[in-house]
Order: sequence, then C-alpha cells, then structure tokens
Amino acid sequence: MTHGPTSTIVSVVWPSTLDFEELNPSAVFAKYEEVCAALSKASSPDSSMLLATARQMFDDDAARRQSIDSRAGLLLGAVGVAAALVTGVGLSSLASFSASLKPTEWLALALYVVVLIFLGRTAVIVLGLHGTLIRHMLGPEDLMPDKGQSGLDDERRIALELLGDTIENYKANNVAMDRLSVAQQSFRNAVISLVGGGAVIPIIALIQ
Repeated sequence: MTHGPTSTIVSVVWPSTLDFEELNPSAVFAKYEEVCAALSKASSPDSSMLLATARQMFDDDAARRQSIDSRAGLLLGAVGVAAALVTGVGLSSLASFSASLKPTEWLALALYVVVLIFLGRTAVIVLGLHGTLIRHMLGPEDLMPDKGQSGLDDERRIALELLGDTIENYKANNVAMDRLSVAQQSFRNAVISLVGGGAVIPIIALIQ
C-alpha cells in the first residue's frame, strides 16, 4: 500500500499505532512454530544445549521488555515536568491577555492548547503501556508433561515451553515498542511546537 504526501504528513503530526498483524506477521511467527514443532521430534540439538539457548533467548527478551519499561518511565517523568512548566507559564500568560485578543495572543493560545494535547496524548499512551503488562513464563503446571509430550526428556520439554513463552513475549513486546515509539513522537511534536511557536510569536509581534 502506497502512502501519499498528505498521509505522510498526518502520520508525522499525529502518529498512530500499528495493527497487531502488522507488528507480528503471521508468516514470521508460523516459521517459529514450525521450528518448535520440529525440535519436539528431533534429537538434535542436544537437550542441554537447547535448554541453555532457550533460557538465553527468554532472558534477552525479558531484558528488552525492561528497557521498554525504563524508557517509558523516563518519558512519563519528562511529560510531567513539561506539562507543569507549560501550564504554569501558559496560565501566567493568559492572565496578562487583553479582553480582545491580538493576533499574537490568539497564536499563543492555540500553541498552548496544541502543546497540551500532545503532552496529554503522550501521557495517556505511556500510562496505558505501564498498565498492560503481558508476560508469559513457566508455571508449576509446565513441569508436568502433557500426554503429547510424554516421549520428550525433561530438558527438551522445558526448553520447548520456554521457546513458546518467548515467542508470545516477542509479540507483546513488539506491541509495547510500537506504543512507546508513538508516545516518543507525540512528545517530540510537543517540543517542536513549543520551540517553534516560541520563536515565531516574538517575530510576529515585532513585525506588527
């Protein structure tokens, strides 16, 4: 699907999250499932090596999630500071406006609203990201073999369980990363609006 200039501009000004299928293509994850199915029937690689590798993959993906959560926390803190400063300065400026607003005052008011909208959207997305913690991991029931897995040794069976959990965590983390990216872009737009408007308004005032 092609995107024209208008849709590109809209996506920059108001970025949106991608669909689950776009983030997690069925074709890609079907291959992962096929590999797991093949490993359940094969004797190679060695079960001990397979379990060690599966643990490493699981831990690497867990570290990725921690990185996403950490960046989201920092972004939320930045939004809080920026919102407090913008609100304080904005309210002080609005109090000094005349009864009939001048063009520069209208522009400042519009800028104030736009910046708050971007900051508000960033906060909503990040808070939603913190509130949606999807994590797959081994549970006590996974230590007991299913009927269909009765022929597998314990190390291989647990390795396959870990690989299955890692695949599901891949999907959840792709969604989380996409939301974080949109939140970062919204915060970027708030900063650009604030800096750009802060530079333009004095120039317009001088021209008038």
